[in-house]
Amino acid sequence: KDYVPYEVNIWNKTGKIIPMPASSGWAASASIQVGDNVYFGEHTKEGVGFYKYNFKTGEASEKPSVTMPSAPYLVKSLY
Repeated sequence: KDYVPYEVNIWNKTGKIIPMPASSGWAASASIQVGDNVYFGEHTKEGVGFYKYNFKTGEASEKPSVTMPSAPYLVKSLY
């Protein structure tokens, strides 16, 4: 489990690791923004699914907010 989500500020040219569990690579590519939250697909020892990160408050989930039967690798918004 070598992949972790980052928050990147392209204007300031800075980045930081988001405090979430490390994930397998195939799951780490799935992410989607919904309002102030970003959901990252992760396959970790804590669970498989989408973990929530609120970029306004900096709060990050330690377990999946949405569980999946297998590692997510792609997500699309339907709204």
